[in-house]
Amino acid sequence: MFGQESSNGTHDILNEVKVLQDKILRLSKLLDVARFMSFERDLDRLLAFTAQQVTDGLGAERCAIFLLDEKNDEIWSRIVLGETEEIRFPKDRGFAGYTIQTGEVLVVPDAYADSRFNREIDVKTGFCTRSVMCVPLKNLENRTIGCFQVVNKSSGPFDTYDQEYLVAFGSQAAVAIESAQLYREKERVIQDLIAAQSDLKQKMRQLEIVYSLERSMNDSEGFDLFMGGVIQKATEALGAAGGSILLKEENSERILFSYQVGKESQKLSKLHLESDEGIAGFVMSSGESVLDNQVASNPNHSRRIASEVGVETVSIVAVPLQIRDVNSSEECTIGAVEIINHRAGGFSQDDLAVLQLISAQITSAIIRKRLLDEKVHSQRLATIGTLASTIIHDFKNPMAIIRGYAELLQRPTMDQDKREKFCKVVVGEVDRCVNMTKELLFFARGEKNYYFESISATDFVEDVALIIDHELKEHRIRFVKVLEYEGIVRIDSEKMKRVIFNLFNNALGVLTEGDTFSVSCKRIDDRIEFRVADTGPGVPKEIRKSLFNQFVTFGKKDGTGLGLSIAKDIVEGHGGKIFLDQSTEKGSVFVIQLPVPTESAETSA
Repeated sequence: MFGQESSNGTHDILNEVKVLQDKILRLSKLLDVARFMSFERDLDRLLAFTAQQVTDGLGAERCAIFLLDEKNDEIWSRIVLGETEEIRFPKDRGFAGYTIQTGEVLVVPDAYADSRFNREIDVKTGFCTRSVMCVPLKNLENRTIGCFQVVNKSSGPFDTYDQEYLVAFGSQAAVAIESAQLYREKERVIQDLIAAQSDLKQKMRQLEIVYSLERSMNDSEGFDLFMGGVIQKATEALGAAGGSILLKEENSERILFSYQVGKESQKLSKLHLESDEGIAGFVMSSGESVLDNQVASNPNHSRRIASEVGVETVSIVAVPLQIRDVNSSEECTIGAVEIINHRAGGFSQDDLAVLQLISAQITSAIIRKRLLDEKVHSQRLATIGTLASTIIHDFKNPMAIIRGYAELLQRPTMDQDKREKFCKVVVGEVDRCVNMTKELLFFARGEKNYYFESISATDFVEDVALIIDHELKEHRIRFVKVLEYEGIVRIDSEKMKRVIFNLFNNALGVLTEGDTFSVSCKRIDDRIEFRVADTGPGVPKEIRKSLFNQFVTFGKKDGTGLGLSIAKDIVEGHGGKIFLDQSTEKGSVFVIQLPVPTESAETSA
């Protein structure tokens, strides 16, 4: 018995010694790998070396190293189970996808029994995967950049010690792989920079001029300022004494000196060329550029212009301004740009190339201005039509009320109190129509006229409720008014009624029998809050951000999209704000917040 126990003890000791030796061997290999990875910068060699060391260290058949491509949401590898062909698949696929997504170690004894297993690689390579261990590769920021996937350990299942070893291995590999990736990217960038350097030197002058003109186009206060700045910068860039932008006059063949710079340039603004006169006339009629450092002998030179201005042209470079005709799709010349009298003797081909770039900028500015002019014209026409449609649409309700009360007033048996009340409603609705027309015209013109008065919140809400309650009864919709604040509000009463009625009209278009519409007023700290609510279908989420923009509409098939935009302008004109309460689960609630009147305003009321 004693001998048997002694034998067992010796056996245990030998096993422990073997485990320790194995650990020492693995740690030694890990140190060797760490030293190699510290100086290897080639990503492909590093991946191949690392995969081989993992395979040998764990006694596995093969190893894959998968890396995350965050830009494309993919996982890729060129080192997969001994294959060298790159593969890619979505980042949430397979064991690798699970490990990279979760950052967790994954041990699978039977790959084919696990639903996460991506069998495509086995099908493609003809390899048979049995057991798998995946370990995430985490960088110094603890962010997962990829994973090891080791398959088919030859001596049995993967154990805890295998996991610890591969995690330690992975922490070293992740840093080395990320460094190699950055090094590769840096090398690529350097090569690109070297290749582009020569081109940049050649184009620097041209790019500086184009950039300056683009900045002027964006920063200038208007088209004329931009064009004046362009000819000024073009003249300076080419080292010249003067320059002009010439454009065809509308409805004639004359050529006008539209923008000019240089000595006596103001005289040019009063002159013009005929369609075939001067070098500019030749450039525009032929569509060809001109570079001439001996203008005196040029047969196209206009001595008349030189005489009237009092400046002799010695050298010139001129290019046509051409745009594509929308109808014929052909190039048509609309003008020319010319620079005269080079200060250093004469213009060069480089000067001509630069001026051609500048002419393209000028042409772009002209096209942009024409498009903007056409857009403004179209918008004005559309606004006129929309305003007319809005007036017709918004007049329906007050006209119906006026008609209804007029019919009631025809009854001879009506008592005097009701007659006076109904007459007040009719007058109020007529005023409402007049004010709606004024508001729309003010809105179209951008005018903001307010007539503020201090009135009680009770009177204001009661006036609004009188109209709303009558209309809702016809539709069998319940009306609720809540007055928690009955003090003074300082408002333009007619305009603020317009706000409430706009909200009411929007709600009326979507409410059905049995729904509820309510108007409430209360004071919260330093503001007075009106809440206009309904139990309808609510405002669609997709238009809530743009709800108060012009021409945004919902719910009403004949809506114009101006009501809420007008309402916003009016409320802001009162120093308040209007918004949709998005915390409401059912229906819609619009909140109007106005400042509390000062004591002097309340006293004057």
